[in-house]
Amino acid sequence: MVTYPSGTGQRPWSIVVGDLNNDNKMDIIFTSPGTNNVGVFFGDDNGTFASKKIYPTGSNSYPKHVAVGDLNGDSLLDIIVANYGQNNVGVFLGQSNGTFAVQKTFSTVPSRPKCVAVGNFNNDDHLDIVIVHEGTSSIGVMLGYGDSTFAALRTYSTGFDSDPNSVAIGDFNNDKLLDIVVANTGTNNIGIFLAYENGTFASQITYSTSKGSKPISVTCGDINNDNLTDIIVANSGTRTIGLILGGGNETSANQTIVSTGASSDPYTIAVGDFNNDHNLDMAVGNSGSDQVSVFLGYGTSTFASQKLYSTGFQSFPDSIAIGDFDNNRKLDIIVANPGKHNIGIFFGYGNGSFRDQVIHSTGPSSSPSSVVIADFNNDNQTDIVVANSGTSTIGIFLGHGDGTFENQTTYSTGNLSSPESIAVGDFNNDHQLDIVVVNGNIPTFVIFFGNNNGTFTNQKTYSIGNSSQPRSIAVGDFNHDNLLDVAILGLVENNITNESAKYLAEMLKTNSTLIILGLGKYQIGDQSAQLLANVFA
Repeated sequence: MVTYPSGTGQRPWSIVVGDLNNDNKMDIIFTSPGTNNVGVFFGDDNGTFASKKIYPTGSNSYPKHVAVGDLNGDSLLDIIVANYGQNNVGVFLGQSNGTFAVQKTFSTVPSRPKCVAVGNFNNDDHLDIVIVHEGTSSIGVMLGYGDSTFAALRTYSTGFDSDPNSVAIGDFNNDKLLDIVVANTGTNNIGIFLAYENGTFASQITYSTSKGSKPISVTCGDINNDNLTDIIVANSGTRTIGLILGGGNETSANQTIVSTGASSDPYTIAVGDFNNDHNLDMAVGNSGSDQVSVFLGYGTSTFASQKLYSTGFQSFPDSIAIGDFDNNRKLDIIVANPGKHNIGIFFGYGNGSFRDQVIHSTGPSSSPSSVVIADFNNDNQTDIVVANSGTSTIGIFLGHGDGTFENQTTYSTGNLSSPESIAVGDFNNDHQLDIVVVNGNIPTFVIFFGNNNGTFTNQKTYSIGNSSQPRSIAVGDFNHDNLLDVAILGLVENNITNESAKYLAEMLKTNSTLIILGLGKYQIGDQSAQLLANVFA
């Protein structure tokens, strides 16, 4: 086994892959909550990685989750990280050499951002962001303008005590609009928000995942090859994977169950074709048993018995991503191991089996919470961005295309921000990928704008509002204006006072705009509702 140390105390939490420096090699990006940074390993041609580069996310930012995408249209991947400790989302804009600009943060106050995702929700060709909020039982959506700025944040309730933990994006009713699905751990269900053409969403529709299931992670894919989007959810309480098949009009209510084993505590899930049979397979990170489960699919919503791969004693894997890191056209698996402050890569043989884990350190006390893959420096190689919740940073690993990476480069997401979730996209239409991060400890999110060389500059921070506790983020074009928007998922109830509405309305006059339209079970006051209506008029 080849090991890549993440550093003492870093505890990598989330991990993604992507080509950050445009060298056609996959890089690794991870979060390190323990050291408040994001780390990047740049890939080489032989499946190895260069030393990591560290990007601070700010003191006490505690980055939890990471995602990648081209936020400013410069054809470079940017990094988006959820800074749990500072209540913001951080964005690192990618530069052409695989480095990143200084983090821009976007406040999620009062929410603690836990998870982020990106997508084009309004079909305007600009990436948007969705954020999961801890503290307000909600998600938040920010529609992007394509220039790394965003429209006001709109929030959608996930239900009282729902404790939303994960978010994914897909078209569940075949109307060619991206919808949002959320795993609600506290209420044992998933919630679906169907999209309207203007980038807004209908109220949540819930589907039970069974009593005591505690769904913790959700993803989407066509499991049974019927050209309909299915939902796959990790049920940590019942130690199962639930499959909810798409019906062409939202989803079917029935859940098919696959067991991950006693004490497995499945925490994260991803899908891909690991054996080249044109059927989707599943990879599951089991936090309780320190293993990755691989289920090979038959294309009929049934799967072969799981194959298990160790991530190391007390590694507690809790974020997983899929990519080809050594350019052999065979999918590999990458996982964030916060208990060991590292990320691990399982290189695939193309037949559904994998090599033993190769380890890359994310640094001391980093606690990586979220990982995303993308090409940040336009070298056509996959890079990695990680949200380091323990060190309040995001970390960039630029890939060499041979499975190796550059040393991690970190960017701060803010003092004690604790980034939770990360996503990527081009938010300022410069054809370079940017990074957006939600901070769990301070209700903000931060955008780091990419520079086309794998570096990031011009960090912006957006507030989400006090006590909302943003947990997860996603991006997409929700209102079809060819600009990326942002959606945020939160946990606790809250409300908007008339005074805060006045303040938020003034914020809309700047490029760093953010509005919370309603949190949890509470309503917006008459005056604040009128102020917000005037803003959007």
